[in-house]
Order: sequence, then structure tokens, then C-alpha cells
Amino acid sequence: MSVYIITRNRPGNLKKVVPRWLEQSMHVTLVVEGSEQERHRVLVSGMGWTDKVDIISPKAVNLGVGHARRFAVANAALRRLDSIIMSDDDMRPSPGSDMGKLLREAASPKVLGIGAVRPLHDWFSGGATKDRNDVILCPGGWGMQLFALNVQNTEIMGSFDSLLDCFGEDHELMRNGIAAGIPWLVHCGVKCDAIGARYANGGINSYISDGDRHAREVACRRIIHGRWPRYVSKPEDSPRMAWQKMLDDYITGWRHLSAMHGGEWR
Repeated sequence: MSVYIITRNRPGNLKKVVPRWLEQSMHVTLVVEGSEQERHRVLVSGMGWTDKVDIISPKAVNLGVGHARRFAVANAALRRLDSIIMSDDDMRPSPGSDMGKLLREAASPKVLGIGAVRPLHDWFSGGATKDRNDVILCPGGWGMQLFALNVQNTEIMGSFDSLLDCFGEDHELMRNGIAAGIPWLVHCGVKCDAIGARYANGGINSYISDGDRHAREVACRRIIHGRWPRYVSKPEDSPRMAWQKMLDDYITGWRHLSAMHGGEWR
């Protein structure tokens, strides 16, 4: 069982999140920039994780989160893994939550990705994630901070887009799945916790060397809008995505599979 953590300049976070994964007998792979390899080797050795944690880096430098995720999936394919967990470095399993359930569900040829849930998702789902303990269809963009992937299906869908360096690379994979007839899922019985504050130092902010996050995000949004103008807002407007409209267009009868709409995933 393997988890890939995309991380940059957040050693303090790793000290908090990696032990939760090791408690679940997960093999951890840290995906870092080459310039941070030695720093992370020292951290892994100092924490006594040497036999349990790998460190890998893309050859290309500073291409952003989309490229890092794509590199992780390619590494998993080389290792012939059927499914993997992909996690941000500010997310960790909740105590007592079995992450193996995500991997087992994601190994199905009918699945692209399946996310863990957190308390915030109770509001997004109208209480569905709070009251259930099973797999449901995710008719929005909120199940993608800690999730399992079917490796083969991810590659078939084109994997993560390296061009999307700081915005939307995860949702783009979800859109590609919907267009192929495979909706995103979440497992209501698998919980995760967030640590730190949004936009904290490190992470995506470390990829934006010029400090102009807004301009870089707009550049990503132009790419996405060029592909999906029917569903995403214009790059200069507030970000919006018409998930249910896209589901209507590509997956006939999807509401019958959605617990949030009175249906059941099967």
C-alpha cells in the first residue's frame, strides 16, 4: 500500500503527517524538487523513516504541482501499482480511519479516483458524508485533497497536466474522467484532517517565484477555459465550475448513482 505526498518546503508538516501514514503500514513516497532532495534525506534519516519512506524528484525543475503529480503517477506505473493514494502535505488520515479502503476501491477498473472526506464536506454534500459510511458519487470538486487513484485509468485519462502548474490540475483529471463516463467518488467512512492554514508558506507558494499567484492562476485558467468553455468561468472572472451540468452532458442518469440526489453508487 503506497501513498505519494507532493511536498515542498514544509518539513514541519511532514513530521506531523508521515507518522499517521506509517501507522497504517503505508509505504510513503515524498515527491520533492531536486534541490530539496538532501534536505529531505536528512529529515527522513533523522526521524528514523529510512526503510519506510522514499524520496523522488522530477528531472525537470520547478514545473509546479501538475507536473509533480504527473511524475508521481508515472512512478507508480513503473512500480506496477494498481492503485495509490495521492495526498497534499497539509492533509493526514484521521485517527482510526482505514486508508486501505480507498486503495481497494480505487483498484476497481470502474474507478478513476476516490477521495477521503473531512468535516467541511458535510456542508458541501448536504450532510451525506456525515451520515453515511460507504462510497458515494461526488457531484462537485471537493473530494481531491487526499484521494486514491486507479493508476491505469489515470494514465488513460491523460494523467495530470504539467501545464497546470498552480491551479486546477486535480479538477482537470476529474473533468477528463467525467468526459469518459467515470465520475469521481468519495468514501464517507474514510476521514482525513487538515493541518496548517490555507496559503501557508511552502507548497504551491514555493513554485511561484515571481510572487504573482493571481497571474499564474489566470494563465492556468485560460488553458482550462479553452478546453471546457461550456462549464468553467472565464479566466478573469471568479472561478466557477458547472459540475452537474457537465455530468448531465456526459453521464446519462448519473443522479440515480448519486446519494445526494436520492440514488446509490453501484
